[in-house]
Amino acid sequence: IKDRLKCDIVMALALTHHLILSQGIHIEYIFKSMKNLTNKYIIVEFMPLGLYSGDLNKIPPLPDFYNYEWFKRVFTMFFDLILDENLELNRHVFLGKLKN
Repeated sequence: IKDRLKCDIVMALALTHHLILSQGIHIEYIFKSMKNLTNKYIIVEFMPLGLYSGDLNKIPPLPDFYNYEWFKRVFTMFFDLILDENLELNRHVFLGKLKN
């Protein structure tokens, strides 16, 4: 099945923070799974404020490990970083290429 699902680019927009913060899934598992689905590229969005719903007065607490540096470090374990750009308050996009 894994070979049938492989594509040239995998996109995970506004997804990883739910998997990590709500479901307790380890980021290494998430990136390993995404790595297994792409032949070339990945676009993934990091939400610095976690499960933030738009009200700055009601930002849910975040675990100490959950931060930009941690996310980028783990991302670059699996992918070569092409683009690292802050889009808005709670949206940061990473574009990467599968490591050889």
